[in-house]
Amino acid sequence: MLKPYIALFAQLLFGWGIGANYEAPSPAPQGGSGTPSNAAYLAAGLSIASWFIIPLFGAIGGVFIARSELSKIDRGQSPEAGRIFAQIGWYVGLANLVLSVVGLCGGLALWFGLFALIMGGAAVGAAGQ
Repeated sequence: MLKPYIALFAQLLFGWGIGANYEAPSPAPQGGSGTPSNAAYLAAGLSIASWFIIPLFGAIGGVFIARSELSKIDRGQSPEAGRIFAQIGWYVGLANLVLSVVGLCGGLALWFGLFALIMGGAAVGAAGQ
């Protein structure tokens, strides 16, 4: 990154350097069509695994990585070929998150409802004796 500036400074100061027709290398293009990036594969893999192996944490990781990868694809920093894998990761992970939160709330409501029912029944039974 600093090599062109150092070479220019050396040429101006000492009169020696790489040469008059030296051209700094251009960065390799990141976007375009090609193979999907590893982050797109990871997002889809985590989101799919969240249904079988790692329920809540896989979905959270898959959703965040998928959103990040979709933004990079939109900016042209990642290959367009990874869009479908990132979208799979986004939608599958989001569906798992929504169902996990609904199931967690329903389970907590059931737990506390049964607890209240048992405690209420115990209080009525104790008052009746």
